[in-house]
Amino acid sequence: MGKTLKKYFIAIVPEGAIQDAVTEIKYRLKEEFGLKYALKSPPHITMKMPFLYNENKETRLFHLIEEFFSVERKMALGLSGFRSFRQRVIYIRVKYPPELMEMQQRLASFCKSRMNVPVELSDLNYQPHMTVAFQDLKKDKFSEYMDFLNAIRVRYDFTVENVGLLKKEDYKWDLYKRFPLGGDFTSKASQ
Repeated sequence: MGKTLKKYFIAIVPEGAIQDAVTEIKYRLKEEFGLKYALKSPPHITMKMPFLYNENKETRLFHLIEEFFSVERKMALGLSGFRSFRQRVIYIRVKYPPELMEMQQRLASFCKSRMNVPVELSDLNYQPHMTVAFQDLKKDKFSEYMDFLNAIRVRYDFTVENVGLLKKEDYKWDLYKRFPLGGDFTSKASQ
């Protein structure tokens, strides 16, 4: 069997009302400004940026990810307000406990040592966020985007009980599989 490389990434993917509300914000940005690139993935907080992996060895990938997250602890996160990375990305701010940063660093090391996935600059400079617009932003409209979004009240608190593996299919990212966190609850969101 040949090697078929596919793109995957690992993320916290909220469920239910949060997923629906943030998806609705993305649709409102599309209707108001024609911004649609962020609709190519469900609302999420990236833990490991996209990487290539042999699709024929997905079962191994599942086992490795399950092994990692089975000992990680559930945690409380908060989402509130809109921010931006310069004028390239608009996101919802994530309030998180220190344990999220520690988990992400362990995941980056695990991916390198056990999955042969390199540590990226974004792994070393991790900034948890939930993107609502990127790629198709226009700098001359940026203040309009932010004014529009700042009129929308965003405040959510949730418990991270699982982490998702997303896979790129037909030019969009689909939530492919969820992996439960195995440990007990950690401290509340801070920052």
